[in-house]
Amino acid sequence: MSRLALRALSTSARALEAAAEAAPAAAVELRPEWTPKGKPQPTRPPRATRVALPNGLPEPTSYPPSKSYLNKVEQMRAKAEVPKPHPLWAFFHVPPESLEVTADTTMPPDFGSVRRLENESVELKSGRSWSAPELRLKSFEDLHTLWYLLLRERNVIATQKAERKRLRIASQYGGKLLSIQSLRCRKSMARIKYVLNERRLGAIAAAAPSVHAEAAERVTVPFALKGINDPASQVEALAGTHPVPDVLSAEDRAALEAAKAARKDVFSAKKAALKAARRAAKRAEKLEQEMTDTEVEALVKAEEDMAKEEAVTKQVEDQAAAKEAEAAPAKSKN
Repeated sequence: MSRLALRALSTSARALEAAAEAAPAAAVELRPEWTPKGKPQPTRPPRATRVALPNGLPEPTSYPPSKSYLNKVEQMRAKAEVPKPHPLWAFFHVPPESLEVTADTTMPPDFGSVRRLENESVELKSGRSWSAPELRLKSFEDLHTLWYLLLRERNVIATQKAERKRLRIASQYGGKLLSIQSLRCRKSMARIKYVLNERRLGAIAAAAPSVHAEAAERVTVPFALKGINDPASQVEALAGTHPVPDVLSAEDRAALEAAKAARKDVFSAKKAALKAARRAAKRAEKLEQEMTDTEVEALVKAEEDMAKEEAVTKQVEDQAAAKEAEAAPAKSKN
């Protein structure tokens, strides 16, 4: 760049600084009102309806909250008139710092469904799933409550995943943790079903008539294979041999794998036969399209000749059979 250009740039910069100092301070425009093509920028109108805070208190009219609002909150807490939190807040991730609105709150608290990762060493943690021995100690009511708590947690995780997808947040920023948490919730729910099935089979075995071991071995149910067609082991519970479902043994697992392999082979054979039939049909259609009229007439004539030959051959065979039938009585008389 030449010296004249540098001198012009410095002069224009000084002129701009002088104009900025002389002009009054204007408000900073956070978002332009017009697009580069001259169209109005689409904006969302400000929210006019106040919401209930996660702690049940009403939202202040402005931020930071006024003294009258804080005094009203203190009076409501003193009289124990604080309303209960809205049930829908249980389906969203609410940070602990968003539960209280103080005089230092300068903006609406973060009620978003996405967890912020200011400190990854603290945030990227999750508990383990429930084990079956722990669930066996719970009552039916506790298991029922725990089931719906886990279901609600899965809904919270699904909401966070949908919000992250909408905001286009990369999966490496906390997305893997959500998948791990969802997997642990599903494992806990599966173990709850396992424990309830144990109790159900125990009740069936207790109510069933007592059967000797030799008689129990003779109990057969059509198409009932342990671990495959009878995964709940209800047949064994009725027989009194195994009231509690066990893990599949090596033999049962081998039988299961063999059955899967057999079904896969049958499916592959059917699929191959269907492909071959479709290929043959396409080949015949293609040959028919490529053949000329003379070749088509010759093919039709050849088919007619073959049909006539078959008819003549069948007629001759029928005549020979009739002659043999007429000659048979004469031989018997002789």
